[in-house]
Amino acid sequence: MASQLKDAYGFALLATGEDQRLLQASWAAAKKRADSWSAVSKQLSGAAARQAAAGSGYYAKLSGINGLPVNMLLQVSEDLSPGIFQFRTHPLFKKQEGMDAVRRILCGYLQHNPAGYFRGLAHIAGFLLIVMGLDSEQQAFWTLAALLEDKLFPYCSGQGAYGIKVELRVLDTLVAKKLPKVASHLAKLETNSTAVTPSWLSSLFTTTLPAEVTARIFDCLLLEGSKVLQRVGLALLKHYETSICAASHPAQLRKVLDSRATRLYDAESLLNTAFKGVGAMPTAVIAGVRSAAAAAVDAQMEEQRRRLELIVCRTH
Repeated sequence: MASQLKDAYGFALLATGEDQRLLQASWAAAKKRADSWSAVSKQLSGAAARQAAAGSGYYAKLSGINGLPVNMLLQVSEDLSPGIFQFRTHPLFKKQEGMDAVRRILCGYLQHNPAGYFRGLAHIAGFLLIVMGLDSEQQAFWTLAALLEDKLFPYCSGQGAYGIKVELRVLDTLVAKKLPKVASHLAKLETNSTAVTPSWLSSLFTTTLPAEVTARIFDCLLLEGSKVLQRVGLALLKHYETSICAASHPAQLRKVLDSRATRLYDAESLLNTAFKGVGAMPTAVIAGVRSAAAAAVDAQMEEQRRRLELIVCRTH
């Protein structure tokens, strides 16, 4: 029998008795997480070092809307609209001060690193605010910057849209190597892991998994970086391998994965699979896979550029 309750971060959810047991086990840890992230961001994520290097007042100067062109303002407004920003029902973002805070972070990041903006960033910034609190808005901004530029996408100067494309290709390559049954069935459906898990990496799982599980993943991301994205992606696909291989259509598969992932409350089981159940992932090997993926993304972007030039030439 499912009952309505809220998780440790204020998200409303439906959970069975077993789900509630798993949630209750995580609440104590969740209460300590904000302080833990503050400590990690100071010592390991590079947030404090970045803030000190930028000087006092840097974030305040960036977080206004005056320095942004209209197209960027429209992008932020769209990403925070009710139909896209899935956290609008969270208590923090039902209040104007919460929406104002996440808007300031996004506007600030657009000016700090214009090439680093991507669809999904609003959810990442919103999640950091939920865990760290409105009083830690500036620290959330710097944690976001350090997470993207130092931990996840250092190879492309934090260009998130580009980095996400690369990491999705890395995941697809690893699925073929480590989950051959899944890869084979996806090929039969004429699709791949990128197509059936479009928002997993772009939102850092914030719109995919329950908040407590996502917070545990962020713990790992802040410490270990982008390899965690691949491990968790593989773990989720491995966890739902039977369901994946039973699916008869990509759209059906996406719905099944989305539905089941939102009810995956057992963080210990997922992370155990991620770090022990998907096999070794040597840094040198992943670097090689990532290099090949980046080359493929570059080639695709160049082809798109050439096609656009051809279209422009034909219209003149």
